[in-house]
Amino acid sequence: MRLAQGSGSSGRVLSGRASSLHILCDQLEHTQANLRRLEEELEQFVHTDPATRGLQQIAELGPKTVAVLRAETFEKSIALPAPTRQWPMQAWM
Repeated sequence: MRLAQGSGSSGRVLSGRASSLHILCDQLEHTQANLRRLEEELEQFVHTDPATRGLQQIAELGPKTVAVLRAETFEKSIALPAPTRQWPMQAWM
């Protein structure tokens, strides 16, 4: 704010910059709240969807990766001729 005070030609510039900064901070807070809500929903989905249990056993995969793999691979598993106990990616190889 001190930099803005010295660079403006009037008090209106300082007021406008402060208002813009306030709006930006509000938007950031809302975005962070929405991201937290989405992450909670994602966690709930991953832990309640039975199709993700096998993927959850792979320690290197986090909930976001599990959800993406679930969305990308298991939708295509409908086209498999018969259910298999293999991990879905192995069924396509």
